[in-house]
Amino acid sequence: MYLVSLFACSFSLNFLGNVPKSLIGRRIVMNGPSAGSKTSKCTRFDGNGIITSVAFKEDKFVISDVEIPQQEITFPLSDYMERDYLKIISKFPYTILGTHKISSGTKNTAVLKYEDEFYAVEETCKPMKLVYVDDIINLSDETSKNVTRMGAHLLDENTCFSYTIFKSRPIRFNNRMDVPWTPRKYPLFVHDGVMTYDKKMCIFPITSTGLGKIDQYINSEIDLPLDPKVNVAGFVVYDIEKNCCNEVVLDEYVDLFHISHIEHIMNNIHKLYIPFVYNFTDWVCGSIGDLYITLKEIVIDLKTNKIIDSFDTKIRMDFVNKYKDFLVGSSLTNTSQAIFYNLNTKLCSVLNIPGECVREIIPFDDMLMYFSHELNNTKTFLYVVTMTSAEIISKIPVPNRPPGYHTSFF
Repeated sequence: MYLVSLFACSFSLNFLGNVPKSLIGRRIVMNGPSAGSKTSKCTRFDGNGIITSVAFKEDKFVISDVEIPQQEITFPLSDYMERDYLKIISKFPYTILGTHKISSGTKNTAVLKYEDEFYAVEETCKPMKLVYVDDIINLSDETSKNVTRMGAHLLDENTCFSYTIFKSRPIRFNNRMDVPWTPRKYPLFVHDGVMTYDKKMCIFPITSTGLGKIDQYINSEIDLPLDPKVNVAGFVVYDIEKNCCNEVVLDEYVDLFHISHIEHIMNNIHKLYIPFVYNFTDWVCGSIGDLYITLKEIVIDLKTNKIIDSFDTKIRMDFVNKYKDFLVGSSLTNTSQAIFYNLNTKLCSVLNIPGECVREIIPFDDMLMYFSHELNNTKTFLYVVTMTSAEIISKIPVPNRPPGYHTSFF
C-alpha cells in the first residue's frame, strides 16, 4: 500500500506541445515549499516540502506531487527565531543519538536515486522512500532499513554520506562507517561531496558558518545563533583505502555548499569548481535580497594536501550541471537566464530563457529543462527549450508553489 500523491494528472500533446523523443521514459522532479507552510517567524528554508514529478510519455506528460510529512522530531531554523530555548535544547539529544525519526522542517527536500531506489531527502535526516506507480510519484509505506540518514547529495549513485553536527565523528560514509574526522569547530552543514576519478578519495567542503554568537543571540541582537566565521573554509579529504582524513584550508571565511565539478589534472592534482557564497547568514534570515556568489576554480594536491592554485571566474552561478565542455547553472535571482561556462576557454556566455524565477537548470540532449515560477508565484511551469536559441519545445503547467532549489532528472 502506498500513500497516494496529492495531485496527479496527464496532459496530451494538443495542449502543451511536443514530447522530445529523447525524454520519453524519463522523469524530472522539483522540490519546493507547500503554499502557506511558513510560520510567522521563519527563514528562507522553513516550510513543509513538496515533491513535484513530471514523467515524459510518448504522447503526454504525467504530472504528480506528494507532500513530505513531518517526522516525530522536527528541527527547523524557525525554532531559533521563536526563541523557545527549552524546546531547542530538548531536541539536541535526538539529533546526536539518532533514536528517533528526525526531519529538518525545511522545504529544501532533494530527490535522490540511491541503489536504484528513490528517496526524498532533507538535510541529513532519515530519508523517505518514494515509489512510482504508473508514473505517479508516491511516498512508500516501506522504510529503508539500511539508510538511517542521508545528505542532500550523493558521492555517486551507490554511495551516500550524512553529517550529524556535534557527533565526535560527524560524517558517516554509506551509512556504515564514520569518517575519521573530528572537527575542532563544527560547520553548520557538510552539504556535498565528490569522489576522485579512481574512487580512492572523497572530498567534502567545509563551510565557515557554524553555531555561535550565542551572547548576541540571547540578547536578541541577531535572529539566529550563527557565526559566519566559525571556521576558515576548506575541505576534508578522506582516503578510503587508508581510512584517514586530512584538512585542506583556504585563507578566507566563506561558505562552500556545492562542489559543482571535479577534474583530474595529473597524478594527485585535481581541480574543483565551487560556488563561493559570502553572505549566507544574512540571506537565510531574509535581511538581504540575493546571495553573493562567485564560481571559483581550486587546484588541490591530494598528496601534500595543499591548494596550489585558485582562479576566480567572477561568474555568479550555482546549482551547476556539467554538459559536454560546459558547466551550466543559474544565478539564483529572479532573472531568467542560463549561464554557460566553457571549461576549456574559461569564457562565459548567457542565454536569456523564457520564464521568470528560475532555479536549477538541467541540460540534456541539446535542450534545457527547468521550472519557472511566474506571475508573483501564482503559476508554475516546466519548460523544455532548445539550448542554442531558447525556443520553447514544451511548456507544461504544474501544481503551483513558490520556488525551491533542487531539481533532479532521472
